[in-house]
Amino acid sequence: ISKEVGHVKLVLEQMKFEQEESRSYVPSIKAPHRIITETDPNDNLPMPSASHLCWMENCFDFSRCSLVSGFPVYFYNP
Repeated sequence: ISKEVGHVKLVLEQMKFEQEESRSYVPSIKAPHRIITETDPNDNLPMPSASHLCWMENCFDFSRCSLVSGFPVYFYNP
């Protein structure tokens, strides 16, 4: 039994070493920084001349979007 216990201890030590070694290869991944706009949130985007010309690319302010910013939605008066 003592031989088996010694073998189990050795295997356990090897597994701990492998776990520590594998952690050194895992990159530290963090969430992107929260976006804090430098402009006044009440500043309006220039509106297109007609509503049918409004697309996501020109009527949506992507500079205020971030994964960790809570995806704030701003409504602009036309």
